[in-house]
Parts: sequence; C-alpha cells; structure tokens
Amino acid sequence: MAMKIAGAVESSRSAGTRRAYASGWRRYSEWCTRHGHDALPAHPVTVAAYLVDAADTVTAAGEKAYAASTLSAWVAAINHYHRTAGHPQPSAN
Repeated sequence: MAMKIAGAVESSRSAGTRRAYASGWRRYSEWCTRHGHDALPAHPVTVAAYLVDAADTVTAAGEKAYAASTLSAWVAAINHYHRTAGHPQPSAN
C-alpha cells in the first residue's frame, strides 16, 4: 500500500519537477561522493557544507555562479529524495 501511495504522489509532480529533482539530486550525490559524505541519509551539516560550497562558487567574471533560488531548488530535491526513502528531511534542522 505504501508503494502505491508513493507512486501516486510521485506521478502528481510535473515532468519538469521530476527532472529538476533528479538533476539536483545527481549533483548533490556526486558532490557527496567527491567529499566522502553519505548522500542518503544526509546529516544536516553535510547539506549545509554542500550549500556553502555552491554559494562560494564564482564564475570566471567573479560573480556568484548560483542564485539563491537555485540553491533552494537543490534543497527541495534533497528533501524529496529523503522523504521518498523514508528519512527525515535534512533541511528541517
């Protein structure tokens, strides 16, 4: 029954949202692998470190590479994958 409910919730998201979540999760999990962290379940400090690293990234012109809205979208993706796997959302701390 739980799988059926999870499937219904998942299919209620638009294709664009599903792609954005998948992309955000892939970026985060690759960062975790490079830095020796577990992506799932993630410790809130790991997510914070990931966001600080991304926020500190600058372009060749010296400008911030990522907008705050992009960072928020990545947090939503991380939370989504945690909820889907039955773990607490790391951003809740």
